[in-house]
Amino acid sequence: MLIPGAVVGQTAGYIGYKYKAVLPDNVLPNGVRSLGGALVGDINAKPLWDISIMTKGKDRMLWLERAVRQGAKGVEEWEVVDVLMFPNFPRGDELIFGTGDCTKSKKPDGDLVVQARLNSSTFTYKTIKAWRTNPKLGKFVPEDASLVKCKYDAP
Repeated sequence: MLIPGAVVGQTAGYIGYKYKAVLPDNVLPNGVRSLGGALVGDINAKPLWDISIMTKGKDRMLWLERAVRQGAKGVEEWEVVDVLMFPNFPRGDELIFGTGDCTKSKKPDGDLVVQARLNSSTFTYKTIKAWRTNPKLGKFVPEDASLVKCKYDAP
């Protein structure tokens, strides 16, 4: 069974997984490497919500996570509540979230998660797939990618 841009069957092994907060480029005990992430939604909410980019082999994943334990220095433990799996993630594609650089129907939307392809000659993105984070449901919810546009900011 497939959903847009993601493979469902391979995600079940990660949902419910808890791990101690790590810095980008560290490998978790389950062999998954963290590439970093960003808080989503209300940063004053309890619990906090986060999206992390993770890799294992050639696969790239987005984990929607909620903080299950916080301390004086911040989040100490995350729990994975939903996963988008991208097998053999295409070279040249990017995952954009947590930046405010994307709009839906020309309106800024900070809850969007976008798979986009950069056109290196025009420095513009083509939206491939789009989702919205929904912490109340604990899910990535598919969006109409044709209504989503992201701007490119040179590094």
